[in-house]
Amino acid sequence: MGRRTKRSRKKPSKRFYVFVGIILLTIIGTFIIKNAKINLGQDAPAFADESNNTSYIDDDNVFTVVIDPGHGGDDSGTIGINGELEKDINLNVALELGKLLEKKENIKVVYTRTEDKALDPSSQKADLQARCDISNNAGADIFVSIHSNFDKVSKNTRGIETWCMVPGARGDVLAKAIQKELADLGYSKDRGIKYSSDGELYVIKNTDAVAVLVELGFLSNESDTRFLASKDGQKKMANAIAKGILSYKDKLH
Repeated sequence: MGRRTKRSRKKPSKRFYVFVGIILLTIIGTFIIKNAKINLGQDAPAFADESNNTSYIDDDNVFTVVIDPGHGGDDSGTIGINGELEKDINLNVALELGKLLEKKENIKVVYTRTEDKALDPSSQKADLQARCDISNNAGADIFVSIHSNFDKVSKNTRGIETWCMVPGARGDVLAKAIQKELADLGYSKDRGIKYSSDGELYVIKNTDAVAVLVELGFLSNESDTRFLASKDGQKKMANAIAKGILSYKDKLH
């Protein structure tokens, strides 16, 4: 048999290595840019998870606020010491709040109700879900539910509190902004921020928007009731809530 000769392999040229290097650098650069966009995007700063609660501004730069006056119709909510109805106080403050926000540029106001009626009288849960549906269908940025409190045990209990889902989330930022402005009015005690992470407050849990629920005061307390039932008090509370909302908007948007 004749002797086989081995074919010598050509070594890759310098151009080949340069070409491969360019491809690798392109891949690495793309990866870095994508991560930078994620870290520096609209969702920064990072906040704790709020389940369904998200916040965004539409392409037309409109900030949508859903205002939810609690109760309505046959559901009067709590009843004050002099017969004041929570549903009426909630609605009056909500309408005043809406008027203030509608004057601002790029803010759209959506109400869950503008008159004394239930959204779905078939059941309490159905009524609450109807409120959530209005917010979700509107693509709301924030959802603000307005209520008045009551203590069956003591008439001395008084104060303002604002509820949200969890600490450290966007809802917490909104709640603190509103709570501060209401507390600064000085009409009652500052009871601080309360958290509904266990889902006890249906409208907070089931709205896609950043959601808070404001308890303006206790209708079981004479001092709180006097302020909450007065036209002057209702205008002042509406103005305070509006200031809190605008502070949140300017801070995070």
